[in-house]
Amino acid sequence: MQKDEVISWEDVNSCITAPNAEAFNIIYNDRIVGGVVVTINNDTNINLLDLIFIKSEYNNLGIGYDVWKIIEAKYTNTKKWITITPYFEERNIHFYINKCGFNIVDFFNQNHIDPKVPRNRIPELNCYFKFEKIMN
Repeated sequence: MQKDEVISWEDVNSCITAPNAEAFNIIYNDRIVGGVVVTINNDTNINLLDLIFIKSEYNNLGIGYDVWKIIEAKYTNTKKWITITPYFEERNIHFYINKCGFNIVDFFNQNHIDPKVPRNRIPELNCYFKFEKIMN
C-alpha cells in the first residue's frame, strides 16, 4: 500500500538547499509536471539522484526516462550514481532497475540501519533500497 506523501516537504526542501544540489523543473507541453534534484560531487564524481518526481497524471509517457537520459548526458564525468527509494515503490524499483540500469546494492530496514543517515532523518523511509549505477 502506498502513502499519498512518500517524502515530506521538509525533506524535499533539504534536498533542494543542500550543498552542491542542483534542482530542475520537468517541463512537458509547456507545463511544469515535476522536478529533479541531484547532488554533484566534482571531487569524487560520485553523484546522488536525490529526487525525481512527476505528477501522476503524466506517468507512463516516458518523461522520467527522458529526464534521466538528460541528467546522464549533462553530468558525463559521473563515475557512479546513487539513489534510494522506499521498498513499497514498485514503479520506482522497476524504473531504476529495468529502465535506467541501476542495481540494488543494499536494503535498509529496522534490522539493517543505514549508518550514514541519522535514525530520525527519514522516518517515513523505515525500509528502503539503495541503488547504484556505475557509469562507463
